[in-house]
Amino acid sequence: MKLGAIEAGGTKFVVCIGNEKGEVLERESFPTEAPEKTMENVFKFFDGKEIEALGVGSFGPIDPDLTSPTYGYITTTPKPGWNNYNIMGALKERYDIPMAFDTDVNGAALGEATFGAAKGLDKDEKDKEGKYIRRERYAGACQRSYYVGEDITEEDIKAEFKHGVLKV
Repeated sequence: MKLGAIEAGGTKFVVCIGNEKGEVLERESFPTEAPEKTMENVFKFFDGKEIEALGVGSFGPIDPDLTSPTYGYITTTPKPGWNNYNIMGALKERYDIPMAFDTDVNGAALGEATFGAAKGLDKDEKDKEGKYIRRERYAGACQRSYYVGEDITEEDIKAEFKHGVLKV
């Protein structure tokens, strides 16, 4: 499976094609210029490469809320020309494939958790009262913990991750 990735940074964009094993097959970087010029470089890189999905980690602030009318926008950035730019809209107009969008920081953390130093550090446990807790650790430094309910057992939890959306 050929997967596309974009690290949309404030000073440079890094685009690459890899596979589900985390192997990078092709990579390129170029300066972040005006949106039209930068996206022209993005399209030139991905056109004809037959990627099956695309992940975008972007400088911000961004709107990553799938239910928001401005989902996929780089919002109130001081970066000239990029204020309220619909980066995901531009990509979806060009490519009819599943896509995911988040901050560049979260994208890097996901990479570490999936293929890097934090691989395998997620774990689930119960507190002193027996309540189920989901613990997530990325890059060994950040952590998020939350209770999933008073009367929920591990067997009761059903989840599906599809096209960048987790449904629980």
